[in-house]
Amino acid sequence: MYKLPCAFACNGAISNNALSCSSMMEMEGMDDMPATTPECRANDTSFLTTLAWCFKSKCAEFNVPVSKLQKFWEEEATGEPTAPPKWSYPAALQSIQEAPTKILTMHDSLNLIALTSEEDWDVQFKILSYFEREEVIHARYGDHHPRRRLRNTSPSHRLNYKSAQPNGWFSSQYQKILEYIIIRTGTLGFALAPLVILFAGRNNVLLWLSNWSHSTFMLLHRWIARIFGLQVIIHSITALALYVNNGTDSEELNLPYWIWGCVATVAVVIMLVASNLYVRRQSYERKFGYEMWLYAACAVWFFDRMMMHMLRVLKNGMRRFNIVNIDDDVVRVDIHGIRWAAGPGQHVYVYFPTLNRLRSWENHPFSVIPTAMLYGKARQSAASASPTGSSNDVEKNERADVRIRPVTDGNNAGLTLFIRKSTGLTEALTTNDNVLTLLDGPYPNSSNITAIQCDRLLLIGGGIGITALVPWIARHSNVKLSWSVQDSAKGLVHG
Repeated sequence: MYKLPCAFACNGAISNNALSCSSMMEMEGMDDMPATTPECRANDTSFLTTLAWCFKSKCAEFNVPVSKLQKFWEEEATGEPTAPPKWSYPAALQSIQEAPTKILTMHDSLNLIALTSEEDWDVQFKILSYFEREEVIHARYGDHHPRRRLRNTSPSHRLNYKSAQPNGWFSSQYQKILEYIIIRTGTLGFALAPLVILFAGRNNVLLWLSNWSHSTFMLLHRWIARIFGLQVIIHSITALALYVNNGTDSEELNLPYWIWGCVATVAVVIMLVASNLYVRRQSYERKFGYEMWLYAACAVWFFDRMMMHMLRVLKNGMRRFNIVNIDDDVVRVDIHGIRWAAGPGQHVYVYFPTLNRLRSWENHPFSVIPTAMLYGKARQSAASASPTGSSNDVEKNERADVRIRPVTDGNNAGLTLFIRKSTGLTEALTTNDNVLTLLDGPYPNSSNITAIQCDRLLLIGGGIGITALVPWIARHSNVKLSWSVQDSAKGLVHG
């Protein structure tokens, strides 16, 4: 940042003095201010020699190499790298015939070589040094403070903000501390924004790297989003307090950065409130759920929704499915012409665009079974089903052996879903043939490597939960399946 604070302080101490080539800029309600272009500074002898003498006298105690001063001279002296000074730093020093004696004050015109005011230079030096400290020190915090073993490792130390007074940027220590808070919260907000988006995505690369479940990342997403929102709110409120305190609020509030900052802050607050569980439940009950999406949220989710999801849907193509009523509450959906390997815990997001054309974008997650597993070679499975009715006595309950039926049509490529109908879109699932569907998937669940490596597996499930258990039979050679089915859903056993 300010790698040479002594040189930056020299430049800052004389940058506002008028040169012979400067023009005066009218300021409403204030004295005229000099306006100096980089080209003017690059060719003004008084400016270059005064700056060079300041470098020599102020940077000597810091043992700054001439090479670094020359690099600064070329890149920063005029305020614009594309307008380099007419002399090099050593050449500017050589052009000085005798040491200057006049001390330059803030309102003087710089028309001869002069000494930089010690007070002006010291103010600039402290401002830049403290500002750089607050900008970079948080990246250097370590964990070597004393702590006891087997205890918590919460930070036990704190570091104060430091402010240089008098200050060329702000008139009080209060204003300077507010600026530090603005910068810090803004930096933390930008750092958290990628994590907020990443942890919410279905295609989060960390799902594969960590083997954590999607629900774990959703929990992290919610808390990181809340912290992100808090940083945004503090940043905006503190900035407003600073501008009101220094009297520049009427000017700043009309600038584009402030207007769009207000828009972003309001959007974050709306998302925090609208994503609250109580608000979402109330919205869904009143059928306002999807109308609550904001344009900002659509932009955040564009890559995840419009890119990755669309690619998966296009890869699977448009498919047709048949619906068969198994009982009053459960239907079987057979999707034709698609082959997926049987994967334990595998699920897919299914679109039913023709069932409700006004809500064709809706999709729902379902566990999935390759249809071929339900039409394998005639064999008795290792599974048993125990219908559970009004009696809880296991010995009195009838037991039914489940046998896999042989192939009858010769074409069993596809996927099968067992769906329990509820309110909403699934309520429209009734016996039907050749219905259009789109598939977003398959998606894996949490890692099942440890379970597959076991010698034996005992699977316990009930009702349509069989959908998630059957793929394990294809992945493990020694499986015991216990499946409980209510009397009202006995159609599942033969469905």
